[in-house]
Amino acid sequence: LQSQIQILNLGLPITQTLTFNRVQPVQQWGEYVEGQFNFGKLSFVPGLRLDQFHWLQHARASADPRLWGRYALDSETSLKAYTGLYHEPPTGQQIDQDLGNPDLQLEWGLQFGTGLEHRFSDVLTLSAEVFYNRRGALIVRVPPVLLGDGSVSNARLLNDGIGRAYGFELLLKREITARLYGFLAYTLSKSQILTYTLPGQTPQGQDGQWQAFQYDQTHILTVVAGFKPTPKWDLSTRFRLVSGNPYAPVTGSAFDADSGTYIPTRGQFGSAREPLFLQLDVRAEKRWVYDLWSFALYLDVENVTNHLNEEFHVYDYRYRDQGSIQGLPILPTFGVKGKF
Repeated sequence: LQSQIQILNLGLPITQTLTFNRVQPVQQWGEYVEGQFNFGKLSFVPGLRLDQFHWLQHARASADPRLWGRYALDSETSLKAYTGLYHEPPTGQQIDQDLGNPDLQLEWGLQFGTGLEHRFSDVLTLSAEVFYNRRGALIVRVPPVLLGDGSVSNARLLNDGIGRAYGFELLLKREITARLYGFLAYTLSKSQILTYTLPGQTPQGQDGQWQAFQYDQTHILTVVAGFKPTPKWDLSTRFRLVSGNPYAPVTGSAFDADSGTYIPTRGQFGSAREPLFLQLDVRAEKRWVYDLWSFALYLDVENVTNHLNEEFHVYDYRYRDQGSIQGLPILPTFGVKGKF
């Protein structure tokens, strides 16, 4: 048996309207405790977070220990390291009785990182680190399974996904001063996943290979800079350059006479990517400060260069012509805010 979920693309006629409205109550309680210990040049902070989740007559609990440490080589340079366990509950749609699986467990991630931090001056700091993240019990869609007694099991979703992410991160930060502030951050990373398979089969990544995760972004560059010509004025800008999201390209299609639609043949997910995402934002703000309250006017312009970022890849109903859905164009916003 094989089940396939298809998102209606541009050009595909819609023959039936489906309206779905559902509320999924979920309760979450959390407790957190940590302590700081210093032994000369060495300092570390152990912590523990407890969470309790309740939904649809189901209860889940997690205990996440975490540890952060730092060792001062000298007055300007320090080594740092951290590790921690993190849990995340399923979304409302994933635990829905008709669309998902209320019996899902919590997803988990185990993070490790280590790096070096150097302070060039009182306001300029450089930090570099490598990281690794192992993820388990990821929620993935599964096909129906024919059981030995002839019945069909259709869980729709199971916690059978395995993921990993690793990379390098660089952060150059200039502390906020009377006139100038900002930071530059760059991340080089890879995020991959192995998903559910029927017994005896290899994972969906071809021949059991890891495949790109949905939000795998190899390069992420962010630059933020701010300037205060006077105490009342604040001028700032943000620049982002990000690798395009991966997708599975269509290599061909076949007409299905039973359904009257075309069925695509796709390549491996991650073998194609959207173009680079590029965005430049600017902001200007002026404040008036009084004894009991303050007042400010600001102008925030997103995507000031009007760059046409492609966010989703789409095909026509025959899967022969292709295009993309683009993000927001230039978007100016004028606002007022007050504080008492």
